[in-house]
Amino acid sequence: MGALDRILLGLFALAVAFLSVLMGAQVLGQDWLYDMYTHYPLEFLAAAAVLFLVALRFVFIRTGASKEPLAIVHKTEHGDVRISVQTLESLAERAARLVRGVSDLKTKVRPSEVGVRVAIRISVDPDLDIPQITSSVQQKVKDYVESTSGVNVQNIVVYVNDLSKSQAGKISARSRVE
Repeated sequence: MGALDRILLGLFALAVAFLSVLMGAQVLGQDWLYDMYTHYPLEFLAAAAVLFLVALRFVFIRTGASKEPLAIVHKTEHGDVRISVQTLESLAERAARLVRGVSDLKTKVRPSEVGVRVAIRISVDPDLDIPQITSSVQQKVKDYVESTSGVNVQNIVVYVNDLSKSQAGKISARSRVE
């Protein structure tokens, strides 16, 4: 629940508490609530509409399905096995680091209908073949994640963000010397 939702929840709770006091006063015979309602019907209607919309928001936040499951579930004969998305991201990162020339990487794993989808952002050494490196990253990540976790890897997208900073500096210095 975000900060705005927490603020709305606090205000909603105060409004409901205030309304319960007003309703109790009406039940005990206080006619001033009826007088307020008859003199300000539009204001009461607007307040009721706002409270109703806020209540609906909290119902849907609580009962709505999450956008992304936190774990992949395997059903086995002995029960369920849950592997967190974070664990799968760590496995993908470990496999990608095994490829020579890859550095500064970040992984993101998203569950899909038939397994997971993996997105990896990497930096590569500038003197290496980028298509060959990205192909190696895809193959290593697929093999490692599937063999280690048993989760099907549907596809792997590799984004080459940048060239490795340490290697880029060495090449420019070397080319000046030559």
